[in-house]
Amino acid sequence: MKAIIQKQYGDENTLENVKVDDLQITKPNQILVDVHYANIGAGDKNINTLSQPWFLQLMIRLVFGWNKPKASIRGISGSGIVKAIGSQVNAFQIGDHVNFINSMKAGVLADQVLLSDKSIISKVNPATSLEDAACIPFGLLSAYHFINENSIQVGDDVYIYGASGAVGSAALSLATHCGAKVVAIASAKHHPHLSKLNPYKLIDYQTQNPFDIQDRFDIVFDGVGKIKKNQVKRLLKPTGKFLTIKSPTKEDRQRLSHLNTLLSESKIKVIIDQIYDFDDFRQAHAHVYAGHKTGNVLIKIKKG
Repeated sequence: MKAIIQKQYGDENTLENVKVDDLQITKPNQILVDVHYANIGAGDKNINTLSQPWFLQLMIRLVFGWNKPKASIRGISGSGIVKAIGSQVNAFQIGDHVNFINSMKAGVLADQVLLSDKSIISKVNPATSLEDAACIPFGLLSAYHFINENSIQVGDDVYIYGASGAVGSAALSLATHCGAKVVAIASAKHHPHLSKLNPYKLIDYQTQNPFDIQDRFDIVFDGVGKIKKNQVKRLLKPTGKFLTIKSPTKEDRQRLSHLNTLLSESKIKVIIDQIYDFDDFRQAHAHVYAGHKTGNVLIKIKKG
C-alpha cells in the first residue's frame, strides 16, 4: 500500500511517498480501516517539525521519538470505512463509516490504518460526508474540551482568539450551538468562511486592536496558544474565565461519538479550506505549516 513516511523531524520536504506492506489483522481486537481522508492539523505540525519552544521539543522527542518519529507513517486523524475486524470486535462491523484520532501511533497517511477496539474511533452516520467527518477528531474534539454544554450557558458572551484555525473555528461552532454570543478574532480574509458559523461579531486583528474593545465576556478562549491571561484580563466579566489550547486536552471516544451526532444533526459545522490529492501531500503540509489556513486541510487518500 502507499504511505507517507518521515525519517527525520523537519518541514514538508522530510516526508516521502513510499510503498509498504499491506496491513493485516493479527489480534482479535483490531480494526482495519480503509482511509479516505487524512486531516493535517496543528498536531501534525507540532510533532513533525518540532516547531515548539525547546522544552516542548524535548517532551515531543521523549514521547514520540528522539531523532525521528517512532511511528514512521505519519498522519494522526481522519476518516474512512471499516475493511475488516478481529474476532473480538463487537462495536464495529465491516462497512461502518468511522472517524478516528491516533496521535501516538499515527499511520493515517496511508491506504489503510490498523486500530483497535481501545482506539479513539467512532461510527459516523453514512449520510455524513467523510470529508466533514475527518474534521471532527482533531479540531472539534480539542475545542470541545473547553467549549461544551457544561461550560457555556445560553446567552453567555464568548471571545475566541484565533477563530480561523481548526480548533478556533470548532470552538466558534460549538459556542454558537450552545447559545452563546461569540466575538471571533481572525484576519479579514477568513471572515467569509467564519460568517457561516454565525458569530455575533468578527474582528480583524490586523486593522483593530482585538484587546481594546468595550465588550466583556464570560469566557475568553485562546484557540492558538498565543496570548496570556494578563492581555485579556480586562475583557473578562468578574466571574469570567480564561481558557487556552495550551492546556492539556483529552481524546475521548464518547465525546467523539457525541460530536458525530451533533454533526449528523447539523447542530455544528466544519470549515474545510482545501482538499489535496494524495500526490500533493507536500503542498498540503506546507499549507498547514505556514499557519494561514481557514479551518481544516485534508488529504484525499482513497479515490472514487
